[in-house]
Amino acid sequence: GTEAPDFSLPTVDGEATIALSDYAGRYLVIDFWASWCPDCRKANPRMVDLYKRYANEAVGISFLGVSFDTDRETCLKAVEKDGLEWPQVGELKKWKETEISR
Repeated sequence: GTEAPDFSLPTVDGEATIALSDYAGRYLVIDFWASWCPDCRKANPRMVDLYKRYANEAVGISFLGVSFDTDRETCLKAVEKDGLEWPQVGELKKWKETEISR
């Protein structure tokens, strides 16, 4: 595959910033999703299964969620409800207004 351009986004809880370059040298699964997207929500149980199976030091695969939600609380509730244990980032803007969608 082609190397993705670097980006840096705040975590959805607002407590940190994560850059794609933080994962340099590692395999990374990036999941683009939103709480309002029915197909995304249907896929989340499978993502949780993949995370539990492959996100360990022996396998060495990292996961990063990129949310296109506009409301922090709605996003955080979906993260909790769906059991998304890996880091989640997002700009809290409509997806067409986000830097990462460009």
